Amino acid sequence: MALISLQEITLAFGGPLIFDKLNLQVEPGERIALLGRNGAGKTTLMKVLAGRIKIHNGLVVVQKGIHVAHLPQEVPSGLKGNVFDIVLSGLGRSGSLLIDYHHLAVRLQTEHTPELMKQLGILQSELDRTDSWDVNNQIENIIKHVKLDPESDFEKLSGGQKRRVLLARALALKPEVLLLDEPTANLDMKSREDFLSLLKELKADGKTIVFSSHRLDEVIPFADRIIIMDQGKIIAESTPENIYKHIGKSSQLRIFLSNDLIDTAIGILQKNGFNVSRNGAGIKIKIETDQKILPINALLKSGIEIVDFEYIIEN
Repeated sequence: MALISLQEITLAFGGPLIFDKLNLQVEPGERIALLGRNGAGKTTLMKVLAGRIKIHNGLVVVQKGIHVAHLPQEVPSGLKGNVFDIVLSGLGRSGSLLIDYHHLAVRLQTEHTPELMKQLGILQSELDRTDSWDVNNQIENIIKHVKLDPESDFEKLSGGQKRRVLLARALALKPEVLLLDEPTANLDMKSREDFLSLLKELKADGKTIVFSSHRLDEVIPFADRIIIMDQGKIIAESTPENIYKHIGKSSQLRIFLSNDLIDTAIGILQKNGFNVSRNGAGIKIKIETDQKILPINALLKSGIEIVDFEYIIEN
């Protein structure tokens, strides 16, 4: 039985239909990739799956008793506190008790007063009564899993570290379905590799995941089923092995470089026979998927430092 079932859903925001009788089933243990360029409808579909947007017609059926956690593309503004606080913030009464206990324990390291000891005793009794100690252990393990210091100030973390904190907060809810909207968008190469490593571990654990991306290099290793979207429509479904039957083998490699190296890089690649042109803060290359490493190697061998790269589909 599907964990989430979208049946003939229709949605519009005062203009043309965004979804017109769209259907989608999310089965237990699946890793589903929503693949498509920006504006294809991936983010809106994620919000429908998360219950954050109400549809106009059709049915959204969520299996009774399951929890769905949604990690949006943008880091929410206004989040303050340390990593431990943020991860606990979605756990209701137990989370609030553990946050208070954690802060009080830190204060007691420098302030050892009868009043603080009394507060500590009250919190310990309440934590016992609500069986919250197990939650504390689980949160500590999750934070270790995402490789972050629980005392770090959230506001001072990098974009990639903040994403990992929010992933930990989502995992703390023990969701049956995890929704990740462009989880590596705007991350540097190292941060993206770290986040993808976490996703690989979640896949190995059998977690049901729906994630959106426009990058083939992310979709193919992690997805069991790829749903290709364009203009709010599901235009094809595929396994990773058969994806090129639907999109073709030719696509685009974007390489990001320091501005002073772009012209040199273009010259090197043109000498090597690549179809290359300038693209904002870097270059873009028309390339077949089985050759995408070749221009990267050519630049590295010539001493060109690559800031980042992405391999994307074109519709």
